[in-house]
Amino acid sequence: MNELHDYPISNSDHRPTGTVHTISQSGARIDAVGAFFESNDGPVTINPEVRAQALPDENRINRHLYSAPPWYVFPPEWRKAYAELVNALPHNRVVIVVAPRGYGSTTFSLRLLARETASSTELVRLETDWTSPKVGRLPCRRNVACQLDLQDSDSDRFDTSFIDNLAEHSRRLRNLDSYLVLSVAEDLWTECGASVPAGVTKVHLAAPPKALEVVESHLRYKDHGYLIPCVNSSKAQEHLSGHNVIDAVRAVETVIQIWEDFQRQAPPQKLKDAEAAKESGSVADFIQTDVETALDDWQEKLNSFFGTAKAGPQVLSVEDRCLLLALGLRQRGVAEDIQADARELEDLLKSDGPGKRKRKVNAYAMFSGPGLRTRMTALGATIDRHDHVTYKQTGFGEAALLYVWENYADMRDLLVKWMIGRAKQDRTAQDPAIRTLIRLLLRAKGSDRLSVVRDEALRQNRHEVIVHVMADCSRDEHMGRRTRALLYDWAGQRSVETQRIVIRVCQAILTDNHDVALVRLCRIADSPASPQVQREILSEFRKIAKDSAAAAIIMNRVVDLQRKGQMPMSSKLALLALMDVEHEHLPWLLTYEHQDLDVMDGLRELLADLDLLAATGPPLIRWFELCAHDLQLSRRLLKVVADALRRHRDVATWLRLIKELDITLSDGSTVKDQLGVLLFGGAPIAAVPVERADA
Repeated sequence: MNELHDYPISNSDHRPTGTVHTISQSGARIDAVGAFFESNDGPVTINPEVRAQALPDENRINRHLYSAPPWYVFPPEWRKAYAELVNALPHNRVVIVVAPRGYGSTTFSLRLLARETASSTELVRLETDWTSPKVGRLPCRRNVACQLDLQDSDSDRFDTSFIDNLAEHSRRLRNLDSYLVLSVAEDLWTECGASVPAGVTKVHLAAPPKALEVVESHLRYKDHGYLIPCVNSSKAQEHLSGHNVIDAVRAVETVIQIWEDFQRQAPPQKLKDAEAAKESGSVADFIQTDVETALDDWQEKLNSFFGTAKAGPQVLSVEDRCLLLALGLRQRGVAEDIQADARELEDLLKSDGPGKRKRKVNAYAMFSGPGLRTRMTALGATIDRHDHVTYKQTGFGEAALLYVWENYADMRDLLVKWMIGRAKQDRTAQDPAIRTLIRLLLRAKGSDRLSVVRDEALRQNRHEVIVHVMADCSRDEHMGRRTRALLYDWAGQRSVETQRIVIRVCQAILTDNHDVALVRLCRIADSPASPQVQREILSEFRKIAKDSAAAAIIMNRVVDLQRKGQMPMSSKLALLALMDVEHEHLPWLLTYEHQDLDVMDGLRELLADLDLLAATGPPLIRWFELCAHDLQLSRRLLKVVADALRRHRDVATWLRLIKELDITLSDGSTVKDQLGVLLFGGAPIAAVPVERADA
């Protein structure tokens, strides 16, 4: 990122007296510029510090998709704000869209940029890892339209100086024909109390889209339009009333889930009739009651279940509360297993942890109360004669877990511990306990508990739980940014277990987002917790390099850093992985069409790194085998290898490498003999003693 340039200086007698070092920087905003003077005769004096700050990640947005989002609902109340922004954009290149969270301000902003900027303008969504917003970390380049969310109460809280500095930023963007739209949470704007400076336009979205319209639009977009009648009953509409966009989209997922559950569980003839009803628009006849039940927020019933003893006979005992949460955890299963889940939660409540002080069962008290079947039935579950339990009150169990999470803050870590403990070891993300934990964290926006999930999963040796949780949360529109930032932080921690978790999460999200995964893998590569972790990163890079699109992303990163005079360990490992890629029976790196990478310089860096010499040997041998027929290319490789090996002090190591290069070239000579000529004036490699090589 930083570039160092040396300029010799002299006195009046033209004798060298020292060197001025200047530091320049590209690819990020420079907060300060400085120089220092190194005297030939004295100490170094350093002037102002140079600090370069990384820019936000940029995720390209599909302009065509967001110019007319097929799922989008544009309420009439927003037309005035939209028209104001359309009129202001040619002059004011910074726009602030203020709205409560969950109103859809992000899509509103992206739609504005997609429709009202030139088609040649690059459209990107920014993702930051700052602790507070800074104008100096916003991109400022030509012909780009950026959207940035300021929604997080912890990391996106800004002050008046940030808003004031947007005036100058707007002027710069106008000169570059670029734009910035900030989607700001209403409470953050109100708390700041800033005035809008010149060059900036602010609008306020006062009302959200109607929840029913959002649900209908998303059902059509997901090709489930035949389910729309299910949400049009008066009771369903009553449950949807007052929902913001996030809640409405979640309702869509609930309705689709009910239909899919019906398809799995319905008798064949009933399923056949329901499938036929899709064409006539009468699917609601089969699942209407289940939909209405699931859309209920259950607050009244939960308040009675978790109320005080004075609230009436419906108040649940602690044992029944645990049973309710156990039913919510799995939804269905064997009665004995669900009872075991409930008892484990009781034990956690009564002790510091599982197994430390197990509760003593009072047989008399237990026998004097209702039996398990009666208790489960009272909570809305059904049990067949084979003791299989089904919890048919769709959404109620999950609502109960969320209710406890929101109303009993001190229970959150304990719930995490319990749910992780009830997950089966080495199970997939479809394990009910894992799925329920993920849904709970997403609904509760529990990003502040992800580190707790990690620590508890490691403690219980349930590594797969935290991997699934982080992968799913990183994909979520509302928790994704915080989760990805946390993964970046974990990647920099010198902990083998934590870095391995990040590696596994990156494996899971690689197909969704190459850039996010690679940035975090590279961060581990540059600061591995152990040599084994470094080897795992190299192995992962080699897998990634087999995909042409991912290989190109790796290549671009190496090229970018090489242009800046940098070759960190992540670049070396990436280059080493790319050495394995072949194209038309030649090393792909030597046929790279853009020729942006100085391959020979990169190879020289690899060979000069003693720690990587053993790993560089096999692909280098393969390169000479592939290039043996091309004498010109072989000689280029020979020169680079010889130059690099001259730097090594560990002579025995590179002598072993050379002796393995017994590959015949097109002129009849061998690679190792040619290296002998370049390094030792023609002496046979086998005859070169270590003492002479050292000389």
